[in-house]
Amino acid sequence: MYNYVGDGPNGVIKYVSLTDDRVEEAIAVQQCSMYQECIALGVDMYGETGAAKEMQIVFREVIKDGCSVVAIDVNTDRVIAVAFNKLHMALTNGRKDPLEIFVENNIKYKACLGLINFLGNIESSVDLFKKYDVSSTMEIFYVGTDPRYRGCSIGQRVVEASLALARCIRNKKCGKTPIGKELTNRHTIPEVAFGVFTSEYSQRIAAKLNFEWLTTVYYEQYYYEGKKFSDRIGDIHKTARLGAIRL
Repeated sequence: MYNYVGDGPNGVIKYVSLTDDRVEEAIAVQQCSMYQECIALGVDMYGETGAAKEMQIVFREVIKDGCSVVAIDVNTDRVIAVAFNKLHMALTNGRKDPLEIFVENNIKYKACLGLINFLGNIESSVDLFKKYDVSSTMEIFYVGTDPRYRGCSIGQRVVEASLALARCIRNKKCGKTPIGKELTNRHTIPEVAFGVFTSEYSQRIAAKLNFEWLTTVYYEQYYYEGKKFSDRIGDIHKTARLGAIRL
């Protein structure tokens, strides 16, 4: 289990592996932070009743890999930020990614599918396994901070903690943390971390941590239900960028 202590606006912040007893708090942070997430805005997630709640199903599946991280305010003993991380293995013989199969079988809301497909199209624009000559990766699938703690570098630190955890797993200095009785991708050891960074803020974090930019797409070029992503997202955040880094 990963454990790191840093300073926060009100005292000490712990960055630790997500454990079973913190799942509901972590999901609550995801729900309150996703209101301002660019792709959620682009596909009008909160304009389709029930879509945001259905996304929880995806996040609950992602965290079963046991490599997600949360930030905890020690003063309040509350989860204040999350990084939900997903492991991937190189696929052969036309096999589908297990998460893709899960989405096909469980996700029905149009906005949820729109968000997942948008991200999937960006990620599939580069064969990371071939580019980096690796057999496994870790996707920084979702990063969110309680709005009351924004502007305090906690988002950056939870990404840093995710990379540190991945390296710790890779170097066999720590293990994954089962959620409930399940630990999917039990034998997968990440060699590269990647993510689609969808805001100016998250892109600055990735650049500061030396992610390599591989693909950039512009929101003004994408439409959902006849409306440009950029019209819903606004003028501050203009692109989504695929970035990766060796572990």
